[in-house]
Amino acid sequence: MESVSDVVESLGLPHDFKFKTGTNGHSRRLKFMVTGGCGYFGFELGKVLHHLGADVTLLDIQLPPKIKEVLDDHLHFIRGDIRNYEAVLNSSVGVDCVYHVASFGLTGKDQLCKSLTEEINVQGTRNVIKACRVNNIQRLIYTSSYNVVLEGKPICAGDESMPYADPNKMVDYYSRSKLAADKLILQANNTMLDDGRELKTCCLRPAGIYGPGERRHIQRIANYIDWGIIIMRIGDAVVDWTHVNNLIQIHLLAVRGLSKTTDYIAAGQAYFVSDNRPLRVFEFLNPLFVGLKQEVPKYKCPYILAYFLAFFLEMLHFIF
Repeated sequence: MESVSDVVESLGLPHDFKFKTGTNGHSRRLKFMVTGGCGYFGFELGKVLHHLGADVTLLDIQLPPKIKEVLDDHLHFIRGDIRNYEAVLNSSVGVDCVYHVASFGLTGKDQLCKSLTEEINVQGTRNVIKACRVNNIQRLIYTSSYNVVLEGKPICAGDESMPYADPNKMVDYYSRSKLAADKLILQANNTMLDDGRELKTCCLRPAGIYGPGERRHIQRIANYIDWGIIIMRIGDAVVDWTHVNNLIQIHLLAVRGLSKTTDYIAAGQAYFVSDNRPLRVFEFLNPLFVGLKQEVPKYKCPYILAYFLAFFLEMLHFIF
């Protein structure tokens, strides 16, 4: 497992990259709030911000024991639900920048919870934007998703010029909600804060996130491989992936991109984020099979069979 110092060193940031501000010999730590700060990426980002001299608030609905152990006066936790506007408002008082990372409905049975997905991803985003305006927070950076342009069809060499997908052609509630939230964030750029300044926003759209300690995807798949239940390849698409360190790097650089010193170059912009190394799914998973001493499946599951099984399992979920 990499230490926070190792991660920061690997990011290739300038040696003077510190989150402190001030003049005439007086400085203060910049203050950040990370919504979903106890999730995998939110916490990894929070640790790096803290290491770079920032004061960080992790806003989340629960505090895992492993995170509680590393909290101190400058890395602290506030229990709150982004669906509750007052919780978001009170937690963000005095903050210089908000990283809106919290989301719901990406995988597993959560994908079928339409109302909760919309409440967290869309209404929660509205609450964050409103709190920024009232608390005069000038920078808001949203962790969006590749999904906002996906309609279930192949995309080759896509870039930021791509339009949003048609919500009616999107295959899941999560993607639709991330699209709606992405729009809200970009529309909020240059809107007025209560003190007369302007809110500056941007969206960062990662592909699938992986890295040390990630448990939502890689750990689950590793378990399936270890149990020997992956006996056929499902899908053979070439897809992008995003290492957590690369995602942290662009989130840090986005702060400067929303600053006067860079003429707010990132304000109102969206950026896709990946390792720039597209791989087929089972090519990416190959190290897991090797490490767990299992063979990569040789045969591919027919599309129609995979679709039928997915439909059948979804129906079982609704019934039981």
